Amino acid sequence: MDRSRLIRSAGLPLHYMFHLSDFVDYSHPDLADQVPASGGVYVPQALRVPLEKKLRVFRSAMDVIVADYQLVTLEQWAQTL
Repeated sequence: MDRSRLIRSAGLPLHYMFHLSDFVDYSHPDLADQVPASGGVYVPQALRVPLEKKLRVFRSAMDVIVADYQLVTLEQWAQTL
C-alpha cells in the first residue's frame, strides 16, 4: 500500500504545500542572475531543475493525491474543523 493510501486508511488528512521555487524556470534569461554560482555556495536542487521536470513531478504528485483525496483549499478544510 502506498503512503497516501496508508495515511487515508488511518483517517488522516494529507497536507501538501508547494513553494514558489517549485514553479519558477530559473533557466529563463531574466532570472539567470538570481541563482548563485555553485562555487562553494549551497544551491537548492529546485533552483537547478528545469521547469518541465518540475511540472512532471507536480503532475505525478497530484495524480497520486487525487486518487485518494478530494482537493480543498485550506480555508475549506478549516471550516470542517
